Amino acid sequence: MLVVTHSIDDAASLADHLVAIQAGRVIAAGRFALASRDAAFQSLLDERDTGAAIPAQQLQTASPDRRGAIWLRADQVLLAAEPPRALSARNVLEGQVVSVWPESDQSVLVEVAAPVGRLLSRITPQAARELQLVPGCPVWAIAKAQLL
Repeated sequence: MLVVTHSIDDAASLADHLVAIQAGRVIAAGRFALASRDAAFQSLLDERDTGAAIPAQQLQTASPDRRGAIWLRADQVLLAAEPPRALSARNVLEGQVVSVWPESDQSVLVEVAAPVGRLLSRITPQAARELQLVPGCPVWAIAKAQLL
């Protein structure tokens, strides 16, 4: 089946393979989870859609029988420098910081390697400093369970 969409959520939940086209040219192609990480593909996304595809079966979601992937937006991922306790969030994923790069004066994008794959989290520069986030340090990524 071929699906053409501008919705990253639809693409993540339906696609096994991604072909991203800009101005009539293919700029990214391949297995969805990998091709959607490509910088050329990410450049197509609106800032609020920056994120990563995570297999739905690897997250506790509102729909336990969900197939495909969930597009986990960077704004939906909180970070902790130590294991969090007593949270309502069901998805607490231990990982390691891969990179930290400033997007603007107000935000920093943190890439985290976790057992479910690479995640992105958008936080403030102040939070990045307070948590002492640098490549290689341990971190806990937290995502709410109501991901649909």
